[in-house]
Amino acid sequence: MPERESHPAGAARPRRSRTWIYLLVVLVVGAGLAYALDAAQLSLKINPRWLQIAHGLVVLVAGIVISNLIERHLLQLGSRRLGPRRFAMARFFARLLLYVAVLLAVLAAFGVSVGSLAVGGAFLTVVLGLAGQTFFGNLIAGIGLIMWRPFEVGDTISFVAWQFPIQPPTYPHEIVRPYYTGLVTDINIMYTVLQTDDGLSMTVPNGIIIVSAVVNRTRTKRQRLRLRFDVPAAVPADALIQRIQDVLAHTEHVLSTPTPSVEMVDMALVSYAVVVSFWSDGAEESVKGTILRQIWSYLQTTTSGSQPGA
Repeated sequence: MPERESHPAGAARPRRSRTWIYLLVVLVVGAGLAYALDAAQLSLKINPRWLQIAHGLVVLVAGIVISNLIERHLLQLGSRRLGPRRFAMARFFARLLLYVAVLLAVLAAFGVSVGSLAVGGAFLTVVLGLAGQTFFGNLIAGIGLIMWRPFEVGDTISFVAWQFPIQPPTYPHEIVRPYYTGLVTDINIMYTVLQTDDGLSMTVPNGIIIVSAVVNRTRTKRQRLRLRFDVPAAVPADALIQRIQDVLAHTEHVLSTPTPSVEMVDMALVSYAVVVSFWSDGAEESVKGTILRQIWSYLQTTTSGSQPGA
């Protein structure tokens, strides 16, 4: 018996049975409430307008409950078969269809027909255009992200958006791209959810993501890395460049093709600047840290404890 309970298929059957029971209960309760409202209208002579509002509220609550049951339980059964990426697309469109179905059902309960929606389409367009720009912008952007797939659930991405500015550092003396980086955990109707490198859950509106510069790090096999630092003038440039080239040649994840570049790019009375450029197929901070530690150790030995740039 314990083995049967721990088996995924055996565990899925009780959940599936409970889901169908919950759906049946919601449908029965909803139908019962609708019948009770109709009976009360005949006996108590309730205003038909108030009756329509009550019908609409019953349909709205029942529709929300049924939508959540279908999404959380029935769709979860297909996640193992579809995989996380295809499942995210299926769940997105399932949510969209469920919400549209609930909206149409509520409108029908209020006595609004499809024909009257078509007649009032111009007015409705103006109202939605003024009041729902952000909502529908995120909705359409979400559909675009699902269809064109610049990234998928499970990808690690970095994006730059003008809505989320970052103050660039003053050192090193170069501009740093204001990336936000994280693992994509969900793409829903309104938002894209990232788990950042700090372990935080970051929710970004789809309308911002769709107009941002996005780097898909999962699909990027290699990248060009760059280091710039100041060196005391007392350190011989040729010896330092040779030492850095040796470090690059023996550092893991530093590619030999294209050939790494080490150049002196600027100078002053007491120091000069060196730029190191190379291609890597490893994690950026890890590779840079390994190289900088070895260069720092060499500079400490060469300058007898003096600080670079002093």
